[in-house]
Amino acid sequence: MKIEAADSVDAVVARVREVRAGDLTFTIGTGCCDSTAPFLYENHIIGADTRHVGDAAGVPVWAPAWLADKYDGETLTIDVAESEDADSFSVETEFGCRFILR
Repeated sequence: MKIEAADSVDAVVARVREVRAGDLTFTIGTGCCDSTAPFLYENHIIGADTRHVGDAAGVPVWAPAWLADKYDGETLTIDVAESEDADSFSVETEFGCRFILR
């Protein structure tokens, strides 16, 4: 699995960094309802079964081994979708958007 980021991700991560002082981490495959959506967390502890699969806007991206293996050899793109009713633990939702995987 290889990760790329759309240009729109840079702007959203920059906004998050303006209000969050902790270390940022993207994870894929950790959501209960949106299991393959990218989540941006502050001060997240990475699990033992995760792999570093790339970086997006200067933020490391991690995925569980089973998911990285499933998309072995493929490139996936983190992008941004506007969402006024975004409800998630992912920190970008406070700006009315969600990260999505393409």
